Amino acid sequence: MLHRKSLCRALLLSIMILMSLAITIGYADSTRRVAIIPPIDYAKYGEPELNKLVLTELKENFINQQYNVALDTQVEKAVNEATQGKALKSLPKKELLKEISYNLSSDLVVAVEFTRLSSIIIPTMYSSNEMRQVSITAAIYHAKTDTYKTFNYTRNETSESDGYRGIKRLTMECIDQLLRKTNKYLTSLSLH
Repeated sequence: MLHRKSLCRALLLSIMILMSLAITIGYADSTRRVAIIPPIDYAKYGEPELNKLVLTELKENFINQQYNVALDTQVEKAVNEATQGKALKSLPKKELLKEISYNLSSDLVVAVEFTRLSSIIIPTMYSSNEMRQVSITAAIYHAKTDTYKTFNYTRNETSESDGYRGIKRLTMECIDQLLRKTNKYLTSLSLH
């Protein structure tokens, strides 16, 4: 009887260890990793604060979806290796994002480009209006399905001049729309 109790305890302990190991392995397998390339200023607007704002929004979006975000230094190194030290001047093509994904063991690589950014002040008799246009394009490479997808969102506005705040507001609206499209796309990939 004592031998049988010891055997049952040992078996129960073994099962518990195997279950905890399976749970740990399951969490390790479900960890998704994303590499986010810093925004590319194709529009040559030259506003580092906008780049930082967009990069922060992208990171927060993927962190909220339980992705592990690759470190900026790792991404920078992978981009330099893939481009042989040349700066990105436009949105990368699939082959480049695929290489970055492979080098960083990332499930997903995201690149964003300021395609157009303009602000023109139109003086009037009593005040000045400003015409603004922000166009942002995102490219996503999904390693598991070997797919590459781009999304673009453009926002125009004419209103009373408020300087940089107007461009910043339009940029945030564009990023919000791009993230919605991106998240919807990624959800569709995970359902298949």
